[in-house]
Amino acid sequence: MRIIQLSVFALSLSAIVGCKAIDAMDNTTDMKKDLAGMKQVTGGMAVTTNDMSDTTKELKRKASIGEGLKLIDAPENQREFAPPSKGLLAGAKLVAENMSSEELVKFFQAGLKEIRKTAPDELQKNSKGEFKSSYNNEFNLRKQVQVVTLKAIAAQVPDEMIQKIISEQFQGGGGAQSDEAEAMLMMRASFISDFFLSESVFNTGKKLDNMGKLRNAFKYAKQLQFLAELPNIASIKFVTEDGTFLPAYVRRQVNEGEEGCKTAEENTINPACNPSLVDAPAFNEQLESTIAKQWFKKIAKKIDSEMPEDMRGGSSPYAREIAEIKAECLRYVDGK
Repeated sequence: MRIIQLSVFALSLSAIVGCKAIDAMDNTTDMKKDLAGMKQVTGGMAVTTNDMSDTTKELKRKASIGEGLKLIDAPENQREFAPPSKGLLAGAKLVAENMSSEELVKFFQAGLKEIRKTAPDELQKNSKGEFKSSYNNEFNLRKQVQVVTLKAIAAQVPDEMIQKIISEQFQGGGGAQSDEAEAMLMMRASFISDFFLSESVFNTGKKLDNMGKLRNAFKYAKQLQFLAELPNIASIKFVTEDGTFLPAYVRRQVNEGEEGCKTAEENTINPACNPSLVDAPAFNEQLESTIAKQWFKKIAKKIDSEMPEDMRGGSSPYAREIAEIKAECLRYVDGK
């Protein structure tokens, strides 16, 4: 009898254990489903987070472009073009570094069209059918600033973006804005040469006497060399027509025969006696294959004459870099 009771108890215990095992298995299955669901939700959150990150970056990029355009258009930054104002340069940098390749070439397409096609307001003419000298000067200044703005933007576009524009516009059959891209490259070369090198690194009174200046000069020269080696260099140019600008007018201050303008000598030496219209300042810039050589030559020469001796030799940590820069400059000068 006792044996039968034990057997029944064992069977009951087995049943209980079996039920718990089944419950445990069910719970494990449910847990797996829950974990899978959590993983799916977490994965979705990651995608959402990435989307938010991309959206934030895009908003930041567009905000930077907007701030750049705001600086460029500010009246106080539109008063000078030689040299351009610091505010205009800062705005140009923001635009150059944040626009996409497509945005840049379309921006240049619109800018070049405005420079070349905008005509003076006929209502500004006086009773003699002439524009006032003040209007002439304002009209020309506005266009000169527009030209310099495009040049400043072109010069500050990152090298990687320039390479992308070249690939999109000049390779694979060519792009829709290839003409504007060529003008952009010419303007880039012009600003790098005339402003970053001539008026900054090699400005009168400045010396090439530290590594920052040397590296900058070499970087700018290399950027020019890259452009000079492009296969389509013959078509890289920036051209405007004579009618783009109004003739610059010198205001008549003293009439001939009046005090200070009575004699032939006075009329000759006093520019106010014979004011004249000056030819309109049209642009006709063509990229030359030798544009970088003059700068490489100057850099090599200034390394010897202006870089401190203790940086060029001995145990200086910069000696090797300086020697390599000089050697590369000389190779470009020799055409190798």
